Amino acid sequence: MYDTTPEGRAGTAQALWAQGARVFLRPRATDSAALRVLTRICPGGCFKFDVEDRVTFAPATCTYCGTCLSVCRRTGEVVWEHPDAPTHP
Repeated sequence: MYDTTPEGRAGTAQALWAQGARVFLRPRATDSAALRVLTRICPGGCFKFDVEDRVTFAPATCTYCGTCLSVCRRTGEVVWEHPDAPTHP
C-alpha cells in the first residue's frame, strides 16, 4: 500500500528513482492528443509545453503514479524503465 500523502508520494518516488526507475518520452515527429492532455492531468506536473508548443517531460517532480503510462499506452510515447513498472496488455 502506498502512502498517498505528499510526503509519502515524494518518498516513494525517491525510492523508485534510487532503484533505477526512469520515465522518458520517445522521440516523435508530433505530439499526440493523449500526450498533450498530460500537461493538464499529470499529478506531478511533469509535462509542460516548451516555447515551440511541444510537450516536454521534467522527471524531478514525477511521482511514478502511472497516469502517463495509462494515458499514452496506445501511442507508446511515454516509456517506463523499471522491472516493477506497471504494464498494460
